Amino acid sequence: MAITGYEVDTVRFDADGNEESVPSYDAYNHHYVFFMKGSNWTDACVGFFCPPQDSITVSSLPHADAADTAKLAKATARLGDSPLDIQMFSEGNGNEYRGSFHGGPVGFAQVINSPSRLQPFIHLINTRGGGGRGGVGSRLLPRESNAAPGARYSGLIECPCTTRRRFNLENNTIDGKPPEIAFNCRNEIAAQRNPSCSLATYRGGLRCCSHRMTLLDEDQPDAPGEDEFFFKMRFWFEEAGAGTRNLFRLLWMTEDRNNEYDIPACKPT
Repeated sequence: MAITGYEVDTVRFDADGNEESVPSYDAYNHHYVFFMKGSNWTDACVGFFCPPQDSITVSSLPHADAADTAKLAKATARLGDSPLDIQMFSEGNGNEYRGSFHGGPVGFAQVINSPSRLQPFIHLINTRGGGGRGGVGSRLLPRESNAAPGARYSGLIECPCTTRRRFNLENNTIDGKPPEIAFNCRNEIAAQRNPSCSLATYRGGLRCCSHRMTLLDEDQPDAPGEDEFFFKMRFWFEEAGAGTRNLFRLLWMTEDRNNEYDIPACKPT
């Protein structure tokens, strides 16, 4: 199957069962990753292919600090134009993730062998914070929030660390466990001593924003009940032809392998 494009949205249903898009002031999509897996895919598969096909692992693709254009072209050429056993769909571009068609040029597609299942990873932040719909200025924010008073956005979307998190600098743990994303600053970012590089200077981000973590301080009451949201995907596809070429994904990470990069506030003048 050749997937030529897709669209996504976050939706909910009212009391009468009518579907509506969820405003970002109620639920903010930080990022999403969907893996579509073919019928041949098992845990024994490596990289993009399953045995007995030739395999190429993600780690074998050159990283930005060691690659030049020729190396990258050679590595991606190994993927060829044959169908893969897994394809990935992902964005982390704020509210632009919806209302935007994601597609390639004519003749190109994400080609996959007999798709059988979809594995989602969705990072959705409930920004209502007990304040009802709209009126973000009236909502509670933790003390580490960088949002200015009366800001037109919710400071929760920056995943501030709250007093509910327990940092142990000696053992390098959060709430008694190693961070789900290990700190891994190198090269230029390490030399800058970016706040996101160390638990001692960490003030907010994905490591304080895991599944079901409350983004309010301990003395701030959480909103009662739960909200139910649905992540909706629509695919455009066609049968892969002899001339269909595989799209490949390029991602330039400013934060290298640390997964995050803070932009510190300027010192007051």
